[in-house]
Amino acid sequence: MKRRKQVVLYLLMAVLFFGTYLWFGGRYLTKEGVLHACEAGLRYGPSEVVLGEYERQDGSIMMIGLVEDADGKNLSMVPVTRSMGFLWKMKSGSIPGWTQCHDTVTAIMIDPEGILLGLSQDPEITEVYCLIRDQNDVIVDEVTVQTDSYGFFMTEDVKSRTEDSYIGYADYVEGRNAAGEVLYRWGKDAQGNIFPD
Repeated sequence: MKRRKQVVLYLLMAVLFFGTYLWFGGRYLTKEGVLHACEAGLRYGPSEVVLGEYERQDGSIMMIGLVEDADGKNLSMVPVTRSMGFLWKMKSGSIPGWTQCHDTVTAIMIDPEGILLGLSQDPEITEVYCLIRDQNDVIVDEVTVQTDSYGFFMTEDVKSRTEDSYIGYADYVEGRNAAGEVLYRWGKDAQGNIFPD
């Protein structure tokens, strides 16, 4: 009986130490656990839903969640990486965290991964059209992407720059309804016309 008590005691201690390691070491069983813990640490959230994720150049994964406040919907972006093969932790370094999206349509170009993502505040907008320009004001790509039921959109393989440029950004954004009517315009279109919100 004494041997059995020792085994049970050691197993309980092992579980306790492993739990303590997870708690204080910032390790979680899921990527979503890392997202919610980071949001709690930054004093916002938690995200109502995880909208998407993408792999970054350094091999980590960027988790994207939806956070609502009094002014509308916003994005929460937290990089996560594997730890010990089966756990998850926040990637060291800076994090985007809470990303304000208070325009009718907010488009964000993630360079150099070539990912365009964003959020629409208007539920009637079902499609977003963007012109991607480099720092030399040259149009390098144009993208049309559908929004989901939360107004979120994301697409990969967007050309964000030329050989002579080092950064790209979403310079012109259109929000369209299901009939194709333009409900929102912002930025400089292909003809050089500038549209405010």
